[in-house]
Amino acid sequence: MGAFLRNYPALASELRPLLEAAVQVRDETRDLIVSEGARSGFAAVRARFLAGPGQDTVPEGVAEGSPALPPIPVSQRTDFLVLLLYVMNEIRGFTQAVKMLLLVGEEGMAKRFVPDYYQHVAYDYGPFDKAVYDDIAGLRRAGVLEAVRPPRRGRQQDDDVDLVRGSKEVEYTFRLTAKGKRVAESLARSAEARDPAILAGVRDVSSKYGSLPLKDLVRLVYERYPALTTKSKIRRRVLGEDE
Repeated sequence: MGAFLRNYPALASELRPLLEAAVQVRDETRDLIVSEGARSGFAAVRARFLAGPGQDTVPEGVAEGSPALPPIPVSQRTDFLVLLLYVMNEIRGFTQAVKMLLLVGEEGMAKRFVPDYYQHVAYDYGPFDKAVYDDIAGLRRAGVLEAVRPPRRGRQQDDDVDLVRGSKEVEYTFRLTAKGKRVAESLARSAEARDPAILAGVRDVSSKYGSLPLKDLVRLVYERYPALTTKSKIRRRVLGEDE
């Protein structure tokens, strides 16, 4: 660039004021750009992890200690996963997540508010949507939720519903991180402003079913949505038909 301007001094004299002005604007707006980090950072977060699990980091604008995020419209299925964690404080394993999100969609009417809500189908272990697993993984990588292993004495005795698959998924409890709580608070404010029924539906499902032992929750779902249990390998066991 410098060589080009030296070869064309007349053009350089015309461009110099514009370049100097651009540098001045950059310096004067640096603080403004930094102060807007939370807003622009959250927009980037939505694009990078709320729409899918493809990224490994969260922008600096939503790092620990950032100010509250502005209200963001509830518009994607993952927003309801974040709100469910926000209301319940924790989710005990993938099975509880899958079943509670089914109830949020059906009884909490979440399907009315987002076009891409979870589409549960009949599967080997009852109602299932792989997107729940993908979204949890994406939120975890993004630092919005964490997976913790509870003490052995704190695990529910009926968690063997998960272990039918030979899986240790149930040994992890999912919780929002401090960063995730700020995201959830933004979504909650937006939900209340748009339609109080959004958050009320999540809270209602949580209060009715969130504290149920896992076996009771699974049985309730099997009884209430039999069309989604037709392929289940554990249907008779869950419904007590083997006894």
